[in-house]
Amino acid sequence: MQIFLSVFREFKRQKVNLFFCAVFPAVLVFLLGTLLEQWNISDYEVPDIRVAYLAKDEDTAFIQYMETLEEQGILTAERVEDVSEETVMPDGEFAAVIEYDAPDRQIILHQSPDEVINRALHIMLQGYASMENTATVCYQNGALPDMSLSNNEEQYVIPKKLGMERSMIDYYAVAMLVMILFMGGGISGSTMFYEYRQGGLFNRVVVSPANKIKVFLWMLLGNLPMTAIEIGTIMFCSTFLFGARYCNSFTDNLILIVYFFVAALMINAFGAIVGLLVNFNPTAIMMPLCWIMLFLGGSFSKEIFIDGVSNRMPAWIIQQAAFDLTLFGNYDRVIWTGGWMFLCFFLFLFLGAVLFCKRKEK
Repeated sequence: MQIFLSVFREFKRQKVNLFFCAVFPAVLVFLLGTLLEQWNISDYEVPDIRVAYLAKDEDTAFIQYMETLEEQGILTAERVEDVSEETVMPDGEFAAVIEYDAPDRQIILHQSPDEVINRALHIMLQGYASMENTATVCYQNGALPDMSLSNNEEQYVIPKKLGMERSMIDYYAVAMLVMILFMGGGISGSTMFYEYRQGGLFNRVVVSPANKIKVFLWMLLGNLPMTAIEIGTIMFCSTFLFGARYCNSFTDNLILIVYFFVAALMINAFGAIVGLLVNFNPTAIMMPLCWIMLFLGGSFSKEIFIDGVSNRMPAWIIQQAAFDLTLFGNYDRVIWTGGWMFLCFFLFLFLGAVLFCKRKEK
């Protein structure tokens, strides 16, 4: 127990560690979640759409389609006689203008500057074109289309939100927590064992009657208070100061916290092995290694994803499991990734204990 307290006191003695492990990640959650919201959008909201359309009197099917869309509140449509230059300008009266040319089987869309509106209109017009082609094929083959199906009130697809809508604050509330577990836990775990080697701890342990494996384990567990401070501070600030949302229930949040603790144990154990193996400051290895894994794993931006590379990064795997739990209440990834991390922790614990027992500094 004295070893556990010694490790914690060493961490607490260095005030810079408290800042970078607790305050700095919380600040990053706010800065990245706020500044990158306009570029990293989880869910696009379709704004109000006001369009003009040009169609001849004989194009009754298309006119009825546009009127139906307006009746359903999907958009606001106004029939015009011609398309003027002022109408299609970005600052014109309408967001977009549609020209329907039945003889040439063409639908011309004068696009809006808003890409979301353009995609929504493309989907609507493609839907009409598909219905028109279906009706044409039916008439050509001597069959009348069953119009009663179009008025069927039965809903075959029922929209329902899966979990909650995610903002970028919600994203970085998880991503920055994973970041500090890797940067703080991995680097501090490796440098701690390296510095104790430099201080002659190993020589004293060799001649002492203390159980070497027990000493190694207590040194690892000495980083748990640091992990608790990291997780507690980031989750508290993200939730109560920045409005981030984790899980919907207390039980799910408790499971998420335990999951992060398991990840921290595995990362600390890996860092300890690096600190036992190298004869120079392991920060030179752990710093670039952690940054590469976090960058490719999407911790700094969710837009960064390289198929076959990003989805193999530990940071990406941990984040996706956490997002499955926070967004959808799905335990599957948390359970099996947590199980694998437990196995890796015990493997690193065994390897580290062997190195700890055999390593002797001259």
